[in-house]
Amino acid sequence: MIGAMVRARSLVVLLGAGVHGCAREPFRCTTPLPQGEPLARLNEPLRLDFSATVDPASVAAGSVRALRRGDGAELPGRWRCDGVTLTFVPAAPTRVDLADAAFAPGSDVQVEVVGLPRMVALRALTGEALASGFTLRRPVAARSGDWRLAPAAELFCDPRPGPPELVTRTARFAAGRIELCFSEPLDPRTLAAARFRLHGPWSRESHPADNPDMAATLVANGEAAVVALELRPGSALPMPVDAATPLELRFEPKDALRDLGGAALAQNGGPFYPYIPVAVGDD
Repeated sequence: MIGAMVRARSLVVLLGAGVHGCAREPFRCTTPLPQGEPLARLNEPLRLDFSATVDPASVAAGSVRALRRGDGAELPGRWRCDGVTLTFVPAAPTRVDLADAAFAPGSDVQVEVVGLPRMVALRALTGEALASGFTLRRPVAARSGDWRLAPAAELFCDPRPGPPELVTRTARFAAGRIELCFSEPLDPRTLAAARFRLHGPWSRESHPADNPDMAATLVANGEAAVVALELRPGSALPMPVDAATPLELRFEPKDALRDLGGAALAQNGGPFYPYIPVAVGDD
């Protein structure tokens, strides 16, 4: 009887030692947190790794924020949760002057991660909260000099190495508007050098100014790029058009638009052909 009790106590001690030896590692950030350098590029994702799978629900509840230092404004972009990795993907700029970039040239950004004792602390999927919060500060590229002249590689990360392509094979002209879709995001600054003219039955080689000039706006610049073209104020078609009217969009110079890596447009792996067929109507 006594021997059985001794064996039972020994088993309890061994089990206790096993549980203690397998104690869960505290939920924590495992990424070294640089303060200051290196400079972040305008569309550079900011990645944080943790010791356990992150609960996406805690991210959605506001446990992490990307802010502009100075006024504390929340930056446009999205948080992507993938296992133990949490990434802030900033919104790429669409304006020629880059004024709508999440990471504005020469600015400072601040990432705040909330920990205990706050109720909105970042949590692991197991429910364990981050023991303490932290702040990551990063300066943004082009802190000196003229960013308008900076090479694309200094300002941007190129998400798709290689030249971009025009996805739109036949453009659609409706209500004075055309949209062109490209295979990847574009450097908005290059839109200033691009010119689009609408060619039709009225077009003559000796009078290129007869072709209506269209103003270009980059309306989307995420996984792909979308450029919207509209007749400039005061510009009108030389004649009425309908579904039977042959139209082409002339893009000049053909190497004006470039991607975030500085590569010019290509077409099926070869040089870009600057005439785009245009159909009239919504269908």
